[in-house]
Amino acid sequence: MAKRLRNKEKNQSRTSPADPPEGEGAEGGDDMARIVGQHGRESQDHLTKWREEAAESYDFAAGVQWTEDEVSILKDQLRPVITFNRVAPVLDAVSGYEINSRQDVTYLPRTIDDTGPAQVESAAAKFFREACDAEDEESDMFYDALVCGMGWSDHRIDFDDDPEGMLDVDRIDPMEMGYDPASIRRNLADARYVLRGRWMDRKRAEEMWPDHDFKSADTMRNPRDDGDVNEPIKVPQNAWYKDNAVGSQYERRRGKVFILEQQYFEREAFYSAINPGTGKMEDMTGSAHSKLQKQLKEIGQPPLESQKRTKKVFKRAFVHGPTTLEDEPAPCPEMFSYQCITGKRDRNRNHWYGLVRPMKDPQRWANKWLSQQLHLINSNAKGRMFHERGVFDNIATVEKKMANPGATIEVNEGMLDKMRVEQPVQLPNNSFQLMEYAIASVRDTTGVNVELLGMADRNQPGILEQQRKQSAMAILAPLFDAQRRYRKNAGRLTLYFIHEYLSDGRLIRIVGDEGAKYVPLTKAEGFDEYDVIVDESPSSTNQKEAVFGVMMQIMPGLQKAGVPIPPEVLDYVPGLPAALAEKWKALLTKPNPEGEIRKILEGLKVTSEVDKNVAIARKNDADAQAAGMMAPINSAQAIMQIMQAFQAAGQPIQQQQPPMGQPGMPPGQPPMQPEQQMPMPPGPQGMQ
Repeated sequence: MAKRLRNKEKNQSRTSPADPPEGEGAEGGDDMARIVGQHGRESQDHLTKWREEAAESYDFAAGVQWTEDEVSILKDQLRPVITFNRVAPVLDAVSGYEINSRQDVTYLPRTIDDTGPAQVESAAAKFFREACDAEDEESDMFYDALVCGMGWSDHRIDFDDDPEGMLDVDRIDPMEMGYDPASIRRNLADARYVLRGRWMDRKRAEEMWPDHDFKSADTMRNPRDDGDVNEPIKVPQNAWYKDNAVGSQYERRRGKVFILEQQYFEREAFYSAINPGTGKMEDMTGSAHSKLQKQLKEIGQPPLESQKRTKKVFKRAFVHGPTTLEDEPAPCPEMFSYQCITGKRDRNRNHWYGLVRPMKDPQRWANKWLSQQLHLINSNAKGRMFHERGVFDNIATVEKKMANPGATIEVNEGMLDKMRVEQPVQLPNNSFQLMEYAIASVRDTTGVNVELLGMADRNQPGILEQQRKQSAMAILAPLFDAQRRYRKNAGRLTLYFIHEYLSDGRLIRIVGDEGAKYVPLTKAEGFDEYDVIVDESPSSTNQKEAVFGVMMQIMPGLQKAGVPIPPEVLDYVPGLPAALAEKWKALLTKPNPEGEIRKILEGLKVTSEVDKNVAIARKNDADAQAAGMMAPINSAQAIMQIMQAFQAAGQPIQQQQPPMGQPGMPPGQPPMQPEQQMPMPPGPQGMQ
């Protein structure tokens, strides 16, 4: 592969900042260190070519699209080095679409009794994700997947900013990560292990593992050569080169140590049996099962019927040189805390790539043809002149004047026919068509059309433009499907962390039917019996516009049919501030006794009596509050007073049969249970 711009030395591999020093993970050391070192070398060998391509892809996204050899040739030929970056707008358009259509994770219970806890868990997940800006980090990792084919994140509990612990979701640079080379499923769902290598401050490492001597191990050598340890290494979001001409963003390895982390799983046997005391199926370890069977045998009881099964138990290990610093259970025992979004898969190389790979060649040709066209125009702008000796007295003066279209050039007498001017060469018409073809191919190779980019300059119906946008999104659907799959795993991780680390009684803000309020978050049993559902968030711009457009069409019909409109529709009004929507929802959910009375007595032919009794109820309520003798009359009390007044007047109550529910209930009201039904007061038709 040709050297990239700013790479000043030949035949130097562009490795990751996570590459271990020479000899790291070599033979020797404890068993776990040898295993992790072996996995690290396997991943390193598998991802070497991918990292080179990923570094080049980040270059193209940043506008660095010429190799240094090409730049040297162009400068020697006095040709312009031009880069019109058409890759970045395509990436920004797809990334912006993801931002405008962000998704929320909701937990749906599998039993009716878990409905309340599931709502609290869903609200808690949203609360903690908003607190750590998880959506922004996940948008960055989605952009990584668009560029190089892989985006990574880490879910963990952070105790640095909050002593009680807070959920933290961080985007991880893809260059720091490694994985099982045998993995072929999307999002690495079948990976046996994942790796993360990073250079850590020695002081920080000593705080985390105080029993280890980091000064004794020879891990400070540069992984690329045996040069100075002060050689800079670039930070994430830059390409990884050896020279220090990238810019001011770099970090030095002096005072740092290389830590290699591996998360993996082991299969452990366990037994499932029915507990005679509870009658429920319970799991137990092999040792507990053997002990229980032994006790049953000693007391003369038959052995317990059980079934042997296996399950994955996730663990993680930290390795420094030949030493294992820590080997412990993983943050989540059911999955990796490092989760990834994958792009498209190269089956032959078993590598993942993004949208930049197919755009490289069209972008290269567009740059080269544009540079060639400008060079031809500059070199042939004035044409060429042939003349015999003696035509001009001073050739240098003539050459200068030739650049001025309005200049007068003096020719020696009788020499005018001794010269000939050749007209500039006309550029081929097809050359411009080829350049336009290359420019259009940058979009065509990815499936992103001008409608999705917002660059369509033709008059066309809005519905046609929307259909073309949907066609482009259908081509990009695998990328968004991988993101949806990631969000499910992220939701399961978040639920586990909430249940295990954050359910300590702290107050969280949730939004329910009664508006926003703070409730204590406590641990609930059976938290894993939820289905994780991924749906578009009401806060996303695209979702708001789509839902609001549908509501505007069906809402008049629903109102005529008597279907109540939930206050949550305010969440989907585009441009409505969240604070204003919350205030309106609070007003809509506030009890309204007069409204309830009018709903229940709707259809009765006693409107004047209703108004009279409502006025009486208001007056009694106001007098009671002024005197401090009684509480405000609720809806049920007001209804009872009105009905008793009707009975005292000797007027039968002719209640109409509502569309659903029981007699006397407003449309759409669920039927009351027998013990909740209101007793009929004595009267001509309700005599008891």
